[in-house]
Amino acid sequence: MTSTPDASLPVVAAGRRRAGLGRRIGQVIVAGIVIAAAMGLVEAVLLCMLRRMPEPLLVIREAVLGYAVLGAVVGAAWGTAVELISPRRGRWRRTPFYLLSLFLLILLFQLVLHTHLHWTGGRLPPGSARSLKVTALEALPAVLIIGVLWLACLKARPPASLGPIIGLRPAGVLLAVMIVVTTAGPWVAGLLRPAGAIGVPNVLLIVLDTTRVDRLSAFGYDRPTTPALERLAADGLLFTKAYAAAPWTLPSHASMFTGEYPTVHNANWEHQFLDDRLPTLAEHLSEQGLRTAAFARQVWLSEETGLMRGFEDFYDLYWRSSTALVATWRLGVELYNVRRHTKDKGAAIVTAKFKSWIDRHGKRPFFAFINYLEPHDYYEPPTPFRERFLSETNADTPWGREKTVAVQKYNAGVIEYGPEELSAFSDLYDGAVAYQDSRMGEALDHLRARGLLDNTLVIITADHGENLGDHGLLGHEFCVYETLVHVPLVVRLPGTVPAGRVDDVVENRRLWSLIDTVLWESEDIPMPAETVVTALRDSDQAVTAAFAELYKRPLLTPVWKDSPRLGRFDRRMRCLRIEDMKYIWASDDTNELYDIARDPQELVNLASVRPEDLAALRELLLARVAALGTPDATDVPEFSDELQRRLKSLGYLD
Repeated sequence: MTSTPDASLPVVAAGRRRAGLGRRIGQVIVAGIVIAAAMGLVEAVLLCMLRRMPEPLLVIREAVLGYAVLGAVVGAAWGTAVELISPRRGRWRRTPFYLLSLFLLILLFQLVLHTHLHWTGGRLPPGSARSLKVTALEALPAVLIIGVLWLACLKARPPASLGPIIGLRPAGVLLAVMIVVTTAGPWVAGLLRPAGAIGVPNVLLIVLDTTRVDRLSAFGYDRPTTPALERLAADGLLFTKAYAAAPWTLPSHASMFTGEYPTVHNANWEHQFLDDRLPTLAEHLSEQGLRTAAFARQVWLSEETGLMRGFEDFYDLYWRSSTALVATWRLGVELYNVRRHTKDKGAAIVTAKFKSWIDRHGKRPFFAFINYLEPHDYYEPPTPFRERFLSETNADTPWGREKTVAVQKYNAGVIEYGPEELSAFSDLYDGAVAYQDSRMGEALDHLRARGLLDNTLVIITADHGENLGDHGLLGHEFCVYETLVHVPLVVRLPGTVPAGRVDDVVENRRLWSLIDTVLWESEDIPMPAETVVTALRDSDQAVTAAFAELYKRPLLTPVWKDSPRLGRFDRRMRCLRIEDMKYIWASDDTNELYDIARDPQELVNLASVRPEDLAALRELLLARVAALGTPDATDVPEFSDELQRRLKSLGYLD
């Protein structure tokens, strides 16, 4: 009797081959996950050892989970490719080949990421010719090693299986333990932290970098630039005559954080560092039991400049507060946004980091500081804010093209912009302010949703304003006019701080005094508006005044060499605002006097018309300077290469 071949045997055999292939690829994926997660863990630990990172356990969790996903992708792609092209018959050493090749591939990936982030300052587009050359040079040794490893494994004759080294069960157990431990770490650390101050409101300080008070609808501007600020100000105190102590970031923040003028804290153009002679607001509030955290993407807000002293967690969101994998992801998003003309200068990630931090630490009283940078030059608000404020006739603007050189040339009088171009800059600036307000509103809404907003002392101000062609200037340097030193200030804490409008002259340099008054010193609940105003003034001064200083700004670009305006800018300046009068002194013996009530744009210099007022204000200013004294000279530490690159890219260093 003749037997009939079973037609299902080839199908069964094919199914077994596919199952075997799937099982082998699955093992490679597991191996990739374990190897990558372990390498991410090592990278995060080394990162936390080499620099002070905010919430190190969170960085480790981010690295392990992120690299685990990377390992799964690499393992799936590499395992599938190798299994499909490897010999179907014959035996070769799969276990050592996959373990070593996966390690080399993920290590190569890390090297490429670190190269693009650090060697090139984080600004090398992945598709550029230079990027491809760097990647090819890094990949060459790995490719050679993998090729030699392949040939060596093909000549061997051991069993074909992957073997127990990367068996699914032990690898799965190892991976599960690693992920559980790293994921639970931040939560456990939060439980172990001391409770801190009890019964004290939270404090949130938001500094709107480079934000003019006269461009905010909350302060009367006729374009709807700040609806979120309007909603907040409706329940708080709005100060219409608040002043910064300096017209640019470093000294202005130093004054807000120390309560002193630039002459005293000495962080200025000539000494670009806040030394430890003076305690900071963050140090003070930390000593009072508040958990302190800062969120910024501003080049001067760095531990290297001394401004971040006292913050337990500082999220320097120039990709420094994460591993290479996450940092490269952020860089990719930014490059994508640049190409789509939807530039975000950090407001999105600053808000996201703040919200996630609040979700972890909102139950303990905190002092959080946020800096938003969106209106800083160049002006490139994202869609739809760009279209909302930029008129069709101004749709194509040169702003942003060689911005640093262009601004310097304009200020030096080498080039001129016409009314249409200045109008375009103004429209873009308004769009950036509106976008910034939307992100700030997102952060405030998150506090409201968590039930924290009404138990948080919210202070919103600016470090300085911006010139948009005013006085023949662009940017925020070379003057102490109202466009730069007159800043917004809103204070809100329902039930404690009254709502209303204050027209008295105050200084945001006095934020330390304001916070102490609201949190600990005032016995009147709710407190009168006069109490808040008094906290924002110097009690030892006979005359209520706002005082600001500008030290000589280095003229870095060659355009200044033959500039007809050189004498106007190569000098120090100080100003004093008393009631409606403002006096400006310059080190080249020029004097300016303005009646701000009648001439808010400071177009008519009254120095020769009202000599008695000029002499009186000059005497008061000189007395104020003499009372401040001269600080002891201290050494400025050399900035890191990374910070110097960032400062050079913004025109702050030559």
